[in-house]
Amino acid sequence: RSCRPPAYPPPMRAAPFRFAPPAVELSPELGWALRRAFGPVEVEVAAGDPEMAVERARQLDLAARIGARVPQERLAAECGEAGAVRLRAARAQAAAAGLQVLAAAGEVAAVAAGAGIPVAWLKFAGLAGLGLPVLGSRRVGDLDLLVEPAAAAPLAAALRAAGFREGSGVASAHHLAPLFAPAGPAVEIHTRLPGVRLAAGRSATLADLEAAGLLEESREPLAPGLVPAARALRAHLLVHALAQHGLAPAAYPGLRLFGDLLALGAPGEPLPIDLSPREVAAAEELAAALGRGEIPAAGDARRLLDHLLAGAFDARYREGLKLTFWRGKPSDLPPWRRRLAWLRRALCPSAAELAAIYGEPKGRGHLLLLRLWRPLDLAGRTVRALVSRWRSS
Repeated sequence: RSCRPPAYPPPMRAAPFRFAPPAVELSPELGWALRRAFGPVEVEVAAGDPEMAVERARQLDLAARIGARVPQERLAAECGEAGAVRLRAARAQAAAAGLQVLAAAGEVAAVAAGAGIPVAWLKFAGLAGLGLPVLGSRRVGDLDLLVEPAAAAPLAAALRAAGFREGSGVASAHHLAPLFAPAGPAVEIHTRLPGVRLAAGRSATLADLEAAGLLEESREPLAPGLVPAARALRAHLLVHALAQHGLAPAAYPGLRLFGDLLALGAPGEPLPIDLSPREVAAAEELAAALGRGEIPAAGDARRLLDHLLAGAFDARYREGLKLTFWRGKPSDLPPWRRRLAWLRRALCPSAAELAAIYGEPKGRGHLLLLRLWRPLDLAGRTVRALVSRWRSS
């Protein structure tokens, strides 16, 4: 259909720069992992200790990407035969997982088509749908898709009728609790792109993307349907990595974002999102530098890199971030309601959320004990986070 694109409102107010990490010393092994994951393949890079270099790549979730893009001979020369085999194995495992996710996308597409529900693929499946060579270079564990809010429950019901099963995952404000495909991958049905703001200041829906001309047909035969245009997928990936999970680095490997940004190519005209222009500029600057095989020495791009590295390797910094991980997370609620909702979920989580935190309760009595324990546990975690922040400052 033909619609005039909506006027874009200013993005939700966000902190100018939410990351304040300690300076991270860049060892030869870290430098090798970053340059091999993102920089020019033809340039020789010294690995330092080859075994540690490969381990650093694994810890940063870059092993599959390195194994996919660097020739075997060069890997063997720089990190030894055993290291090269580990990296190629990571690539093979990522490719196998990616094929499982794309196969699940085909199953979902068939069910959605039978129910007359349009579906747009997000994250890994969205990148593949844009025709980008991400299979094997990016670890993936689930299938993310976007439907109109009113279609989410009917699609979930149709998938359950087709053999998809429920698990122990938790729903959020922008997606249902995950289902699991018969072959295994989790499937998250999203109703909005949190923090991507196209109309009336709310998080974008599928209809908003369509109205703005930001949808196109998927080019991936295994995942027929729709995909957000590169600008919209870029905005979604930035928000997901830096606003949703930026202050909880254990939940998402942040350096994965930069492979995605480089795969998407030049940024183009940015969309309004729940990141400050300074944060977006830092991410784009860091992606461009890494793509050239350079590591920023100073400025916001280096601060962002230090945050990602400290989040992976500095337990005290990671623990200290727990004091602030709720700040700046995308939400369509007013600030006071957002804080109140966060406090309620933190102190009085649902049964599914308690199970996700502590494991499945063994009966009603155990569930009651977990509810009573939760505020005390949260207080203890807060004290530990304060101590970690003080020690790392």
